[in-house]
Amino acid sequence: MEEIVVEFINESLESLESFDESVFAMENGGEDAAVHVDSLFRAIHTIKGTCGFLGFRNLESLSHAGESLLADLREGRRPVETSVVNALLELSATVRRILDQIQESGRDTDDDMGAIVQTLQELQDERATPDSIIAETTKNSAAQPERTTSNLAEKSIRVHVETLDEIMNLVGELVLTRNRLLQMTSLPANGEEHDALHRLSVLTSELQERVMHTRMQPVRGLWRSMRRIVRDLAESCGKNVELILEGEGTELDKSLLEAVKDPLTHLVRNAIDHGIESAEEREANGKPPGGQLILRAYHQGGLVNLEICDDGAGIDTITLRRRAVEEGRLRDDEATAMDELRALQLIFLPGMSTARELTQLSGRGVGMDVVKTNIERLGGTVSIESAPRVGTTISIQIPLTLAIIPAQIVGVGGRPFAIPQVNIVEILSLRETDVLETVHESRVFRRNGKLIPCLDLRQVLALGGDGSIDPLRTNLVLLQAGAQLVAVVVDRIHDTQEIVVKALPAELRDLPTFAGATILGDGSISLILDVLHLARRCRVMEEMRGDLGLRVRNVASVIELPNETHLLLRTYDRGLKALAMPHVVRVERFKAARVEWTGFGPVLAMQDGLLGLRDLEDLQPARWIQGLKEDDELHAIVFDAAERRIGLCFLGEVDIIHDFLDVDSGTAHRFCLGSAPISEGIVDLIDDAAIVREMSHRPEPEAAYA
Repeated sequence: MEEIVVEFINESLESLESFDESVFAMENGGEDAAVHVDSLFRAIHTIKGTCGFLGFRNLESLSHAGESLLADLREGRRPVETSVVNALLELSATVRRILDQIQESGRDTDDDMGAIVQTLQELQDERATPDSIIAETTKNSAAQPERTTSNLAEKSIRVHVETLDEIMNLVGELVLTRNRLLQMTSLPANGEEHDALHRLSVLTSELQERVMHTRMQPVRGLWRSMRRIVRDLAESCGKNVELILEGEGTELDKSLLEAVKDPLTHLVRNAIDHGIESAEEREANGKPPGGQLILRAYHQGGLVNLEICDDGAGIDTITLRRRAVEEGRLRDDEATAMDELRALQLIFLPGMSTARELTQLSGRGVGMDVVKTNIERLGGTVSIESAPRVGTTISIQIPLTLAIIPAQIVGVGGRPFAIPQVNIVEILSLRETDVLETVHESRVFRRNGKLIPCLDLRQVLALGGDGSIDPLRTNLVLLQAGAQLVAVVVDRIHDTQEIVVKALPAELRDLPTFAGATILGDGSISLILDVLHLARRCRVMEEMRGDLGLRVRNVASVIELPNETHLLLRTYDRGLKALAMPHVVRVERFKAARVEWTGFGPVLAMQDGLLGLRDLEDLQPARWIQGLKEDDELHAIVFDAAERRIGLCFLGEVDIIHDFLDVDSGTAHRFCLGSAPISEGIVDLIDDAAIVREMSHRPEPEAAYA
């Protein structure tokens, strides 16, 4: 009898898998509406029939009432209205809850079904009795052929998840044994022993792949479950929201699929409650009255990408800064100096919220920090992009599976450590000509014109590192953690292995540097490095030392550096320029598409008003921007001049000079103090004081500067 009940529960859950989806399709109408009504009726009819045999009377009476209502819809005696759709969705949720109770206890529910049964009965056609409807619809359904259930049953069987977990563990042990055997055995390049070992390796890899595939499930079920959530939330908020689902066939490990459901639900709730405006607000801003929410899934680089995109109001970073200051998380000057990218990260702080008032849905500041924490526990990352009045996109990256992953083995202090291969961008061996630089006591590595934070793993892992690095013996592993690049120094580079991830013992779980452990081919134990923790460690070092200049070339960053430090401007058409820091407020990086045009000339819309864009050479309005493509990127050095701000605009790159500049004043000319030699060539030193004096005597339209 127990096996029959288990079979009944599994079949019933399969019948309900697309129930809500069919309800929404029926509500939207169209040519296939009748097909969806038939599908709904058959699902409930099957559940009701089996309930009577097994003695689950409460579930039977509920299914009977739902079946009667669906029969009215099927025969056209009842129109599809909002009240009917709500009742069917409540029916689906209640049946699922009862099935869960039966699965736990083996008995029917003791809950009173009177209220929902009464609601379903009140919605039925008053002219027909339930018994006559059931008799008629049962006869009709019996005459219809059954969408291919028997064929599918012959091709598939149900396997308990615990059984799959046990098989996965056994395959993991087989992979470890294969790796150890390959390392222990030294065979010639040919021969029977070599062929047999090679065949064993191939079969093990194929078995591993097939077993991992059995645990993979498409995100279709998760995506479709969001339809009910979006519909209910939009209705409670009085908003019209269109949900678009993309990439439903993207597959993910079952355990990860379940773990990501709660974070995804919270992000969807935020998008509807906070992001998408009311119809009146949207129309006032020139938008269509209905908002749009997109859930997108796709594979890229061995990872699963999940995106939640809305076309709402965007995240108010001004409010985030103000709240952070009010709560003592930031000083006023820190909040003012913070660029947009870093300001957006404030939303992930515990207790942070932009809600104007407390509601049943949100406003308590609980959730976004939990979302980030839970995703990072899965080895994933969360990033956010937002633009005022345009919308917000939150991107989640998680691995396909956490069971068996390819990893690079590195040696540090004579011990092996594993780095997940999905995080590795490049492995480098430093030469004598390569330079590891020091910027405000932070070690950085210059790569393709970029300054990348650098960590010595010997020092991080307390294995004898003193911070000194010898380029002659140094190997660098360039890692990608979210949007941040990190270079880590290791002693040796070993081979790449497929490793079986094991949880850390309880004594080591509080160590944030490690994400797990594994057994290598030689039988030794290797700890798996947590790349996200290494990236966070770099960020903490930068913030403690005020070295925000490391990010100037990657995002629009605010720079507050000592006065003796200079900016190096590598302009594409005017050579090298240098600029002292006293009057510089920040450096903005932007695309030409963001430039707007006024009677004054080109301006850039900023949080604190409009920024007039001037040419770097003659301080005239930079009208040459009109000839650029929309995707062309520019930099603007923002100046305080005559109690207003201007942006000296140019095409090129920005870097930092810490060396003393020996300026030859004999080469001075207008707005230039002279030239100085540096390692890259001859640099012209801009006369910032002359620029301030010039601008103080130039009347400008006040509308250009807020």
